[in-house]
Amino acid sequence: MSLQEDDFPAGEKILADLDNVFRTDPELEDFFIIPVSGNQNKSPVVHADHSLGLESWCVQHLYCYVYGKLINHKTRKKREDPKVVARLLRGALLINPETAAFWNMMKQLIESERVGPEEDLRFSAVVLSFKPKCSEVFTHRKWVLRKMVAQADVQPMAVLKYLQAELRITQLAASKYPSNYNAWNHRKWVLEALVPKGGAEQKELLKQELKLSHCWTSNHVSDYSGLQYRQYVMQAIFSTFKHEDFLCQTEWLLELPSKMEAKCCSSCAAASVLEQELQMLDELIVRYEGHESLWYHRRFVLHSLQKVCASAVCAKLGASLFNSVVGSERAFASSVCRESKLAHENGHASRHLSWVENVLRITAA
Repeated sequence: MSLQEDDFPAGEKILADLDNVFRTDPELEDFFIIPVSGNQNKSPVVHADHSLGLESWCVQHLYCYVYGKLINHKTRKKREDPKVVARLLRGALLINPETAAFWNMMKQLIESERVGPEEDLRFSAVVLSFKPKCSEVFTHRKWVLRKMVAQADVQPMAVLKYLQAELRITQLAASKYPSNYNAWNHRKWVLEALVPKGGAEQKELLKQELKLSHCWTSNHVSDYSGLQYRQYVMQAIFSTFKHEDFLCQTEWLLELPSKMEAKCCSSCAAASVLEQELQMLDELIVRYEGHESLWYHRRFVLHSLQKVCASAVCAKLGASLFNSVVGSERAFASSVCRESKLAHENGHASRHLSWVENVLRITAA
């Protein structure tokens, strides 16, 4: 079947039905293809409980139909009304959102005020429910959000609404597709672009994200993309929080193995947070054997701990703490080698020991 095919009589009716769903259901949540072997002489568009479905028999026909019309419009062979173009684009992008050229055409409609930016954000959120890892959708959402936030009359409450919506959407996308780097990367961008730097709002959000990523890590131990996001949040906390900010978070200030005083300076408090992270990893590695992602995250924690201990006000206590941690690290990895029944888990632990000695350049006694 040619992508230039223009002979699909049901095409306009299906597009009109899809357009009607988007127009009448502002709470539409997801889109999916319904496996159906053939045309059953009824509309292939199914709408129920804020979900939109399209029967599979028409997908290829519909995409060829809208593709041909959009290419003709783009090459000026046959110019279409902007409302018609918007309807065609929604049909094409629902089925195949990886086509950047079609998103660029949607941007043109937004620039000319033929499509509202909030309306477009609702549409692309539904697309993400079907293709949760699609980088083109996240790239488009960034463009729309930048445009909306850059408006002179934008209100802080509106920006907060956009922020909350993006956090919810990225979490849903990450839950629908394992190791969804694009979703977590978009979440990082949201924190950097939509949150004022250095204020109480940023600090509170970082605290919430640290808790959220802890829950995510505990339930998705193989998802290193989620762990990388947690690493980003921890680094953001260490660079943003001042000493007095740490003192307000009593659950972060543990008793350190070297009896180092957590309230001494911000580096000491950060070391306490990192020690707590190691304790979490101890439990997860023992409970869920064979997940190399946890060992890689452990290396990040140790490397960060090495840096914060080196920058502590009391250098001797910092060095003592880190040497104590490295000694505990050797004991933990050795116990995993002895007790694990999985050969590849023993390999993870052995390679981790080599990393501690060769990369951190400390050999524990």
